[in-house]
Amino acid sequence: MEANHSFVVLSSIPINWISLPNQSVLLVFILLSIREWLVYLISILFSGMFLGRTADYVFMFLFTWLALVIVSFLASFYVLLEPMVLTVLYIWSQLNRDVIVQFWFGMQFKAMYFPWVLVIFNLIVRGSAMMELVGIIVGHLYYFFVFQYPQEYGGQAILKTPGFLYRLFPNQRGITTGFGEAPRARQPTTITGRFPGHGRVLGNDE
Repeated sequence: MEANHSFVVLSSIPINWISLPNQSVLLVFILLSIREWLVYLISILFSGMFLGRTADYVFMFLFTWLALVIVSFLASFYVLLEPMVLTVLYIWSQLNRDVIVQFWFGMQFKAMYFPWVLVIFNLIVRGSAMMELVGIIVGHLYYFFVFQYPQEYGGQAILKTPGFLYRLFPNQRGITTGFGEAPRARQPTTITGRFPGHGRVLGNDE
C-alpha cells in the first residue's frame, strides 16, 4: 500500500505584521513547526533510499551540516535549522522526482520542483529566500557528488562515506536500496496539503 502523506504547513508571515507581544510566541511556534518538518523528512529518507544504510545516512547529515556551518560563517547568519530543512527537502525531492506534490489552491507539480516553489513563495511573501537558496545549494552539492555524477557521467561517487562510519554503523544485510544509483521510476504518489513556506507536519503513513 502506498504511503499517504498529509501536511499542514505554517505560512511565512512577515514578523512585522504581528504585534510585538505576540512575536515571541510566533517565533517559538515557527521553530517548533520547522523542527517537526525536519523530523518528518528525516524519517522518510531513512525509510527510503537510506534504509539499512545508517552509515551513509549519518554521513549525509555530517556533510550537509558542516557545509551549512561554513556557509553561515562566511555569510554571517547563524540560524541553521531553516536551511537544513531545505537541504533535506532538496535531497528527498531529487530522489523522489515523480512524486506529485499538491500546493495551495489545488496547484500540483512534481517533487523535483518543490524546493523552487518554496523559494518563489518566500520571495513573494517575505521578500527574501536566502535561507532556502543556501539549503538548496548544499543539498545539490551532496546529491551531485553522491548520485548525479555517477549516474550521468559514469564515474565513481566523488563523495564517499568514511570507513569508520561503516564500522560504527554496519549496513543491514538483506536490504537493497540501490544507494548511489539512479532511483527506479515509480508511480506518481500524491502528497496533499498546504505548503505556504515553513512546515509543521501532520503526517500519517499507512
